[in-house]
Amino acid sequence: MTKTISTIEIDFDNGSGYQTMALGANTKITWSSFGKKILKLKITYTDSSVYHAKSQGDLVDRTGGQPKIGAQYDDSVYIPHPTIPNHGVGLMMSYGCGNNELRKPFIYVEGFNPELFGDQFYERDFFKDFDFYETVEWPTGFPLLSELDENGYDVVYVDFERGDGSLIENAKALQAAINWINEEKAANRSSSDAAERI
Repeated sequence: MTKTISTIEIDFDNGSGYQTMALGANTKITWSSFGKKILKLKITYTDSSVYHAKSQGDLVDRTGGQPKIGAQYDDSVYIPHPTIPNHGVGLMMSYGCGNNELRKPFIYVEGFNPELFGDQFYERDFFKDFDFYETVEWPTGFPLLSELDENGYDVVYVDFERGDGSLIENAKALQAAINWINEEKAANRSSSDAAERI
């Protein structure tokens, strides 16, 4: 026998008690404080039977998911090249909203180091570049870092030690970095399927 839902109510642990939710509709919820929250679900069926469920979450202050400006990374690590000294990669990581370890990586790989080719170039900081892209180039339409952060992606910036080096050897160093990232995900019991990369 199939039951039919009459009402869906959720208590978001924000002091407002149970709120009636419409199927398929988005609802904006606000809290006055951060920390552990217990969400309670109540479903009432047309036969007057009621289903209850609850879940606990941690509401984390990440300044609304705004991108971090400048080189404000949560963690960094050096991954050596498998066979060649001084040809590895540095990984700078910014954990996504609610994460304090590598769980859902989005891998951003540098192309080359323009500062190695003369004074007319400068070393770029990818957080500043993304912020410029969000606030200047696409001020209302493409908030990439904000979207990644709000959706729990950990941005992993791959910085080649020899950005002007052999593409083949840099590819080997990148593979070593991806292997390390996947090992970290496994150690942290990540449920994400694969490392995201561009």
